[in-house]
Amino acid sequence: AMRSAATAAVIGACGDWLMQWHEGKQTMVQVHLDRTSRLVAFRSVQAPLVEAGWRFFDRRLVHITGAGGVVVRVLCDQCLMAPPSLVGFFVTQGTLEGKSLQASLERASTCFWPTYAVCFPFWCTCHLLTFSVVPPKWRMAYASCCGVMWNAIISGRNQEAIILAEERTRAGEDSS
Repeated sequence: AMRSAATAAVIGACGDWLMQWHEGKQTMVQVHLDRTSRLVAFRSVQAPLVEAGWRFFDRRLVHITGAGGVVVRVLCDQCLMAPPSLVGFFVTQGTLEGKSLQASLERASTCFWPTYAVCFPFWCTCHLLTFSVVPPKWRMAYASCCGVMWNAIISGRNQEAIILAEERTRAGEDSS
């Protein structure tokens, strides 16, 4: 659990820095370390839970082998584990930003479907390898490497939600 938490945390930071660089923060002085810290905190808790889920699938689905077993594991991951992971991500990010639970839940509600629409094909593609050729002890490391891009995507989605909420707040202030 510690190895998967540490691996996911370090690679999560890389993904967030990649997105911040993409957003125009060209030096480490410009990087928002609080934003990176929130993503790292989430990934260090979420990764061991995901890895435990994968071990559970391996134990329970041991009789489904070959390509069919890979597809079943990928679908279990994306249909059973991805939705709570995405909701958890947006709720924890909002809460760690100092938002109320209600505001954080609203962010999750607003961001879930557009993000899941990207999540599903991205991770299904990655997990075809995760569950077919990557040895179980290296799965989290492999998935975390794929996660550099995914962490950049969700970091960007969360930042878009922050900007949208700030714009709505300013619009509400301007109309009063």
